[in-house]
Parts: sequence; C-alpha cells; structure tokens
Amino acid sequence: MKKLLCILFLFNALLSDAQEEKTCYFEYENKKLIKVLHDVEIIYDVRFSYLDELLKDKVVSIQKDSYTLKELIRVLARTTNLSFERIDARYFAVYKREVSKDFFYANHILNPVIIHAYLTKGITKNKDNSFSILPHKLGILPGLTEPDVLQTLQQLPGVISPNETVTGLHVRGGTPDQNLVLWNGIQMYHSGHLFGMISGFNSNIDQRIHFYNKGTDPIYGGRISSTIAIETSDKIPPKIEIAAGFNMLNFDANVNIPILKNKLKLQVSARRSFTDTYKTFTYKRLSRKVFQHTKIEKDPKDENIFYFRDYNAKLYYQLTKKTSFTLSSIAIENNLNNYYAANEEDHFFNDIMTITNKGYSAKWKTKWTPKFSSSVSAFYSDYFFNYDFVKIDALNSKEIFTKRNKVLDSGLSLDTNLSIMKNTILKLGYQYVAQDVSHVFVSKKPALSIVYDSKAGFVQTHSIYSSLNYSSEKIIALNTGARISYITYLNKFVFEPRFVFNYQVNKHLKASVTGEVKNQSISQIKETIVNDLGVENKLWRVSDNNRFPLLHAKQVTAGISHSISNWTFDIDLYRKNTRGLTTLTYGFLNNLDPNFHEGTSQSYGMDFYMKKDFNNFKIWMTYSFNSGKNKFETLNDNKYFPVNAEIQHTINTATSYKYMDWQFALGWYWHSGKPYTKIWLLESAQTKKIIYGSLNAGRLPDYHRLDISSVWNFSLSKSGLVKGKLGLSVYNLYNRSNILNREYIIDDKNTRLEELDRKSLEINPNLFFRVRF
Repeated sequence: MKKLLCILFLFNALLSDAQEEKTCYFEYENKKLIKVLHDVEIIYDVRFSYLDELLKDKVVSIQKDSYTLKELIRVLARTTNLSFERIDARYFAVYKREVSKDFFYANHILNPVIIHAYLTKGITKNKDNSFSILPHKLGILPGLTEPDVLQTLQQLPGVISPNETVTGLHVRGGTPDQNLVLWNGIQMYHSGHLFGMISGFNSNIDQRIHFYNKGTDPIYGGRISSTIAIETSDKIPPKIEIAAGFNMLNFDANVNIPILKNKLKLQVSARRSFTDTYKTFTYKRLSRKVFQHTKIEKDPKDENIFYFRDYNAKLYYQLTKKTSFTLSSIAIENNLNNYYAANEEDHFFNDIMTITNKGYSAKWKTKWTPKFSSSVSAFYSDYFFNYDFVKIDALNSKEIFTKRNKVLDSGLSLDTNLSIMKNTILKLGYQYVAQDVSHVFVSKKPALSIVYDSKAGFVQTHSIYSSLNYSSEKIIALNTGARISYITYLNKFVFEPRFVFNYQVNKHLKASVTGEVKNQSISQIKETIVNDLGVENKLWRVSDNNRFPLLHAKQVTAGISHSISNWTFDIDLYRKNTRGLTTLTYGFLNNLDPNFHEGTSQSYGMDFYMKKDFNNFKIWMTYSFNSGKNKFETLNDNKYFPVNAEIQHTINTATSYKYMDWQFALGWYWHSGKPYTKIWLLESAQTKKIIYGSLNAGRLPDYHRLDISSVWNFSLSKSGLVKGKLGLSVYNLYNRSNILNREYIIDDKNTRLEELDRKSLEINPNLFFRVRF
C-alpha cells in the first residue's frame, strides 16, 4: 500500500529550486507507473510527457524512504529501464532506453517540446516550432463543451476567425483557402458543418493534430499559409472500446475494435445532427447568425430542412514488428432544403444545397534497419458542391438555376528516413498530386438552357523534397530542407526552401529563427454571378498564366521562449510577403469595377503568449499584432490599403481550475475592428450618385465577448470501467452584439443604398453528455 508523508513544507511554490529540495516519504509495491508519476506530478508540481503505450504495462516497487525529486527520478529510471530527460524546470520527457539507440535517440531529441501544456493539457509547442494537439487529452477551454479540432486552433496566438466560424481561419494574414487541411493524408476542401460553425472532424476519437504556422516541414506543400495535419491513432486497444454521446446539435458514436491482439484493429466513428427533426435553442441561435440577411431569415415559417453527418474509419494492421499497413476513409456531408411560397401564394421557390467531401487513403510503412525506414502512401479526395434554385409558377412550369463546383484530388508519395549519424536524420521523398477542378453555372427552362459560366482545369504536380534534422542534444536543433515542384499545367518549376533553427541560450531561455517559401496553384474565389441563397458563394478554381496567377509567399520569423518558476513566456516576430493575388481571390466588396487586378500583400506582426501554473489553477494570456496591406494595379491609386481581415490587435485571456473530477474555465476575448469600405449616396436636385471611399479605410467597432465552460467526469459503474462526462458551455455570456462585417446593397439605377451589418452569435449555451466503456 502506498504511504506518502511530506516532511518539508513548500514555503514558496513559485521557486523551482525550492521544489528540488522538497522531500517526501514514498512506498510502493507493484504499483502502476502511470499512477506513480501522477502522484509525483501533484507532490512536486512537475509534469511528465510520454506515450501511453510505453507505460501502460509498467509497474514499480519502491522501498520506503524519503526522496528528493532528483533521487526519486534516479530510482524510477533504474527500476523501469526508462530514460527521464529534463526539458526545463518543470517538464520531463519519458522515453524508452534502447541498446541500439542511435536511430531512436535522433528521432527523440529532434521532437521534444519547447512548451508543454501550451494553453492547457493536450497542447504542446514542439522543437520544430509546430504545435501538437491531442483532443482526447485536451484540458478545458472557455466556450468549448467538446474539443472541437478547428475551434481549438483559434485559441493559439496569430489564428483568428473574423466571421466566427471554425473554418474561416486566418493565420498571420493568410486566408482560409490558403490553409492546407489533411486528415490521415487526405486533402480536404470542405471541413465544416452548419456553414462553418462547427468542425467536420469528430474530435471524440483518439487522434493528433499537427499545426504549422511557420517553418513548415518540406513534406507539406500546395498551400501558402498554415498546415493542419490530423492523424488518427495507431494504438491497438487490449479490448473493445466504445463511446457515444450527444450535444444540442448532434449524436455521435465511435468504436475501436482489436480484431487480432496487438496486430489488427478497426476504428469507426459516425456523427449525425438531429436539426432536421428538432431545432434546439442552440441550433436556432446558430441558424439565426448563419442565415441573417438571406432568404431563409426572411421566411416567417422557418420550415427549412438542414442536417449534417460525417463518418470516418481506419483499419490498422501491424504485420510485423517492423511493418504496418493502414487504410482510412472519411466523409463529410451537409444538406439544406428550403421551400417557401411567394406572397401571392401562386409562385413557389426551392433552394436545394448539398456539400460533400469524401476521401480515402492507404499507407505502407517499414523499418528496414534500426537506422532506415520508409513509407508509401496514396490518397483520393472528392469534393462536390451542388446548389439548385427552383422557381415554380402558377402553371407548374419550372425554372432551375444550377451551380456546381467539383474537385477530384489524388496523390502518391514515397518517404524515407535515414539516421546518417548520431543526432542527425536525413529525409527524402517524392510526391505526385493530380487535381481536376471544374465549375459551371446553368439556367434551365422548359425550352431553353443557358450556360452563364463554365471552367475546368487539370493540374499535375511532381515534387521532390529533402530535409536534414540535426540536434546537439540540449543546445542546438536544426531542421533545414526544400521542396522542388514541377507544375505541368503552368509548365513551371518552383523552389521552396524551409528551415527551423533553435538555440538553447541558457537553462530557461530558448531562441528560434524560421523561414519558408510556399506556392499554391488552387484557391477559392467569390462568385457573384447570381444573388442566390446568400451563403457558400465561393468556389475552387486552379491558377492559370493569365487572370489567376500562381500564389507565392515568403515568411521569416524570430522568437524566444522563457520558462521559470512555473511562468512561461513565448514571443514571435514575423514578416510575410505574398504575390499573385487577384481582387476576386480576396473578395473585395462594394467595387463596381468588373475587371480583374493582380496584386501583392505585405504583412508583419507579433504573437505573444504568457502562462502561469498554480497546481490545479492556470491563467494565460495571448496577444497578437498584425498589419496586413494589399496593393493592386490601378486600384486605390496604386497605394497600399488594409487587407479585408486586418485585425490589428487581438487579446485572449483565460483561466482554468480543476477540483477533483470537475473542471472550470473562463475566458475573455477582444480584438480591434475589422476594416471595410465606406459608401455614400450623394443626392442632388436631379440625380443620385454612389460615392466609394478609399478601400478598407473604415473600421468596425471593437469586438469582445466572455465565454465559460464546465466539465464533470464521473464513473457509471462500481468497477470504474464505465465512465461518463457531462459538460456545459456558454458562448458570449453577456450577449454582446458585435458587428462582423458591413456591406451595402445598391439597386441597378444607383438610387437606393442600404447598409447591412452582419452580427455575431448571440449568447448561446450548449450541453453535452458522453459515456465510454
């Protein structure tokens, strides 16, 4: 039986040196190592980072005695055959000690964390300056009942969604379509539900998210802003794991089945909304925000039918100790059917919209020797958008306007990893990607069919990449490499160098410098051919050598991280230049000029993060400054003007507290106003004229809101094998009415001007319940 008695009182919890000398009595007999480490974390206020499968079967016995933290770590290392590496004053990395360790050691030291529990448990900042998020281990965040994959990213500095959607992520001046989103290697072109209000990826399965906002690994290409790579777990459970739950929008369930012990598993997940049968208070608030200033908002009967669903599955087969095979599939689907009658009740209208993104991937991975491994993978992604606007007159005659956008994306890649010497890994790879992109706008009447616009493009890209990862244990870490791609459609080669350099200045201070060059051949534009439903008015299309040039971006950053006495500080300075933009790419509003204009963008800024841990109590704050300017030929007198999403100042403050099985979080979010273009109606005795101000010279009022969350974990059986979780969140607690966007409606004769403000989400509670066994 465990007996613990602390014999020294912790007189100063903020001094890590005092923690080093703290002494406690310990006695364990055949106790699980995970439980022992949990005790050590509480008593000494430290944290351990490890893979669950590494410790799941480990038990330890410790002779009764008094131990300092250093003494206890030495005992644990000796009795478990594990290595405990100190990352900083508070965090330890636990990994397996191997005789033939060159290969493992190099992989290990190149991927330790710079900051553990970046905002909360489950978020880490890695030594390659990427972020890792484990949704199933994520601590509580303000305003979130469940760990939404994409909404969690908005908690990080430099990531903002000006329209309050989880899919509208602007990262350091980039636009949402410039973010590369991957799920098990499948490129995703639609990743949201309810028109972007919630993520299309089920966060209740075991998975890891890698997020790059700078110094992106050369293995990733095709987008000029951030990279969001989601990988589901390969862990094979000892028994069947089942989980299910619901919130105020949907039901979901997932199952993890070990078909062959330690060899083969099948993981399946499904989620489906019930919004087409029952509209909760939560859904009505979300719907009101999404459909404002559209035909649906004006329908007094509110009889539209909307629902979403998603599925994913993964088959993992560990053929041998050195070889594994994986098959994955995913489907995200949104459906809307809006039927209503005109005022005279003899004309009827029907809006039918379907958005789907399906994908499949396969991966074969082999570790040929302790120093050399390789993998071969392939993927296929199918994005389809279809909108039909149907008019039915009194004679039952139909007129149908159809808008379609389709992307077929497939690819093959070969990756190799070679440990060429201690602490150094060389990566080489080849990737082939083919993208077939098309759109069409058609109007059909009983005796007439008109094609307003139609375009198709097929792009093949061949890429080779290489990177060299070096680390001199605790002093220097370097990741440098490049991608070279040939784009067949444009008959063009592009060169994309990347590098990340980290230097340990002293025990508490780290410095880093990163740089990257990226290119993008497919992007979204805003279509304005028809004033239809009022949502999802963007379509994917490929670059050409004419009106839509290849997007090209360069970014450099410099930053420091400082940790001492449970305080953590992190600051990044960056500069980013982009060329190849078009006016439609950025969707400038209120400009009657029908021509395309090519331009450039310049942005620079700062991301700041600060956090303090007090045992079970945490506080943190992030601040971001961003200045983004555009310059387009013949627009705005050829002068720079603010980008559409230039939010110069953003502050996010939060606190969380854990008490036994309860977690609480409170957060306040504020940012300065978004730019817009002012328009006036100039009236005289004979005429009325619309006057446009300078592009994006106006500013909306500041945005702010307060969010709260609470989660309770409990057991539903005496054995503890059946566990439950109940949570409540309230978004925008004091019901602040924020203006997200300002637009103008002008009639054909320029005689009437109407100002339209799109408002933020009102106060919105959400409740969820989950059970797993």
